[in-house]
Formats: sequence, structure tokens, C-alpha cells
Amino acid sequence: MDPITDLGIPILTIFVMWVVGLELAPQDFARVARLPKKLVVATATQTLLLPVIAFGVIAVLEPPLHHTLGLIVIAGCPGGAFSNFFTALARAETALSVALTTTCTLVAVFTLPLVTTVGFALFVDTAVAVQPPVVMMIGQLLVLLVLPVLVGMALRRWRGELFGRLHPILRRLGVSGLVALIAWIAVDRAADIAAELVPGIITASFFILPAMALGELSGRVARMPAGERLAYVVELGFRNLGLATVVTVTLLRQPGFLPFATVFFVTACGYALAVVASYRLRH
Repeated sequence: MDPITDLGIPILTIFVMWVVGLELAPQDFARVARLPKKLVVATATQTLLLPVIAFGVIAVLEPPLHHTLGLIVIAGCPGGAFSNFFTALARAETALSVALTTTCTLVAVFTLPLVTTVGFALFVDTAVAVQPPVVMMIGQLLVLLVLPVLVGMALRRWRGELFGRLHPILRRLGVSGLVALIAWIAVDRAADIAAELVPGIITASFFILPAMALGELSGRVARMPAGERLAYVVELGFRNLGLATVVTVTLLRQPGFLPFATVFFVTACGYALAVVASYRLRH
């Protein structure tokens, strides 16, 4: 058992999503549901254009095989739950972020095989498609996102005054837990990460920055306010690396992807924190 991937990341994800739930009420999701265009725009953008970005990065950089396979899979994966936490940290449209992650996870069940089929045919000389681990994806969605958010919302409704006072402390604990997790990963996998650090950051940046820019552009085209655009930006830049790791390491037998996924995660966190800080300074 890998304590980081099997315990550390899931426990922290559940905690931060519980904290996110403390900020939400049913009317927040009702407001999002009344404007389905927001979900359609973001879902279509991820599904159609993130693979284009990944394919462009591969064509330009010609990275090693585990980067190539990983980027193709990452482009087909939905956003990760941490995107919701960063949106909440910015005090932007958290309900929209949660709805985006949920919708895109369900859509990815069907689109991940298509993205991998095309990507592998173009860059790996094979048209073999990845069969997504549907049970695991639905389990992740329920256990790591939906249930913690619902518990947080229920506690807010039950003891709103108490958890309102505790919320700033809990949010800081979430940030501290994220920093501690990154430090744990860095120490535990120092040798692998050192070898992967520079090429990993370059490859990740070439994907993450255009993806975030695409989120901002699509939000502006759809005439979304700043808080909703922030949700788009973080959602498109922060992928579900847990799912990508399972697919790439387990199904495609590329263990070299694991240190790259670690560098990708840390790089995405850095850019997401920068976006959050910029948003907080301006709003």
C-alpha cells in the first residue's frame, strides 16, 4: 500500500471538500441549475479543446513516452476535486465549480476512451482505447466529492453559527494540509522527483497555462462574471490526477508516470494558488 496515494490524498480531499460544503447552501446549486449554459460551455471546452492542447504540447515538445501517454490521459480526465477547494479559497463561484467537476466526471466515462483512441493513434502508433474504470470514477465522485460536500452543507444548516466561526480555521487547516502533503510527497519520493522536476514542470506548464487561459477566454465569450470565470480557470487547469494515475500506471503499465504526476500536481497547485491570490487582490 502506498500511504500517500491510498491514505494521504483521499483523507485530505475528503476534508477540504467537507470544508467546501460548509460554504454552500441548496440555493447555490439551484442558481447554477437555472443557467445550464455555464455547465455546457465548460464541459464542451474540456471535452473538445483540452485534448487539442495536449496533442499540441506532445507535437512541440516530443516528450518521453510516459509524458505522452500521461498527457493524453490527463486531457481526457475530468477536473479534480481540489479545483473546488481552490475556487472556495478564492471565495468565487464554488457551487459552479462543484457542479462542473460532477458533470465532467460523468461525461468522461464516455469521452475518455475516445480521447485516448485518437491520441494513441496519433502519437503512440496504436489505436487501442482505454476502458475507463467506471466503478472507481463513480466511487471517487461519491466518496471524495458528493458526500463530504453534502455533510458540510448539512452541518451548516444544523449549526450554522458554530461552523461559521470555525470555518476560517478549517480553511487554514486545509491549506496547511495541502502544504504538508506536498512536503510529504517531496521527501518520500525525492529521488524520482529530482529526476523528473525540470522536464515535468516544463511539460505540465505547457499544458496547464493554456488550459487556464482557455477557461478565462471561454468564460469571457460566454459573458460570465469574474467569480464564474475563476471557477472555469481552475477547473480546466486542475485535472483528476488520481484517475489519470490509475489509468496510466495500472492499465497502461507506465510506472514512470507517477513522479511526473507528482510534479504535475505540485505545478498545478502553484498556478492555482497564484490565480487565487490574483483574484483575491482584485476582488
